[in-house]
This record gives sequence, structure tokens and C-alpha cells, in this order.
Amino acid sequence: MFTRYVRAYITLRRRLARETAAIRTISPGIWAVSDQANNDIVKASLSALLGSSQAVAPTGMFVQINSPDLMAGDTGGTLHTKCNISDLCRIAPNGTISVLANDFQDARGVAVDAPRGRLYAIDRAAGASGTRYVWTFPLN
Repeated sequence: MFTRYVRAYITLRRRLARETAAIRTISPGIWAVSDQANNDIVKASLSALLGSSQAVAPTGMFVQINSPDLMAGDTGGTLHTKCNISDLCRIAPNGTISVLANDFQDARGVAVDAPRGRLYAIDRAAGASGTRYVWTFPLN
């Protein structure tokens, strides 16, 4: 299963006609792709991507959001990503965006721990001598 996922991920990055920062499944057969250059997250059909030898256009806009970056998704289809300059955002399956925190120095990664109901976010210091943090947020 993992090999199939990695193959699909590589295929998606090659065939999607956009510069991608992160890719996550949001529902069976539909992936969310963050596009920092255009400040949005789009939807892409996995079957269309795997069935084509050429670049494939996204199937639709999911949300317009400033500077989406690395994403994590939970089992309910909610996405979490860095947004704006120093924020961490939650994006509901219906596209509603809410800010979880707005005081990050440089949000660099997010991970979902579904069994514990937690979201972890890495905050990298602006300078080499600064402090780095791992923030924990409840998923609900």
C-alpha cells in the first residue's frame, strides 16, 4: 500500500500543471494540492492523474489562502497548514478556514496524531540562535 501511495504522489507532482508545496488526500480519489505561487489549495483527481501521460489541470479550487505550505490531514478530511505570514490554519472539508495560532516565527511542518486527537506544529526560529518549538493543538 505504501509503495502505491509513493508512486501516486510522484506521479501527481509530475503531472499536475502547478508548482506544488504539499499534497494530501481529502476524500477517496481526491487530493488537495497547495500552490504557494497562486495562494490557493486546489483539488485533483487521482484517477485522472494516473490515467494521463501529460500534465493535468486541477479539478477545482478548494480554498484561496495566503502562502499555503506543508499540510496535514485528519481522517475527517480537515486540512491543517501554515498560512499568511505567521499563522497556522485549519481548513474544514467545506472550505471554511479558521486560524489556530497567529504568532509563529516560521511554521515549518504539521503532523496529525489521530489516536491522541492532536495536531503538532513546528515553529522554527527566525535566526540560527533562536528557540524552536513544537506546538500541540487539539484536533477538535
